[in-house]
Amino acid sequence: MIENIMRFKVQYADTDAYGVMWHGAYLRYMEMGRVELLEDYGIKIDKLQKEQDVIMPVIELDIKYKFSAKLMDECVLKTKIIDLTKTSVTFLQEIYIENTQKLCTGAIVRATALKSGKISRQVDEYFKERV
Repeated sequence: MIENIMRFKVQYADTDAYGVMWHGAYLRYMEMGRVELLEDYGIKIDKLQKEQDVIMPVIELDIKYKFSAKLMDECVLKTKIIDLTKTSVTFLQEIYIENTQKLCTGAIVRATALKSGKISRQVDEYFKERV
């Protein structure tokens, strides 16, 4: 399976009053990583919505915070699919400090596909011939 690697630098807007990356900012980067990974598979979420009335909301999130990134830290986000079924796709996502490889946070994120507001039983079909 494909692994997407995305690099980013912690910006001032991502930090809290203590100068560390705010816990919610990690989720924003993880969202970007999942979208990038889907694009690596040839799946464009905007086209899915416009052409097939399909959206892919997160339905489960298990996140563990291990180490705080700080302002201007260069980070690496690794995203890969660890499970794929007819009704969901599960991602493993990890954010590291690039120069030390220290793990900041790791998450298992499960998303489903809703077609016209109802759970699709074709999630695996979107990845067929790509996995």
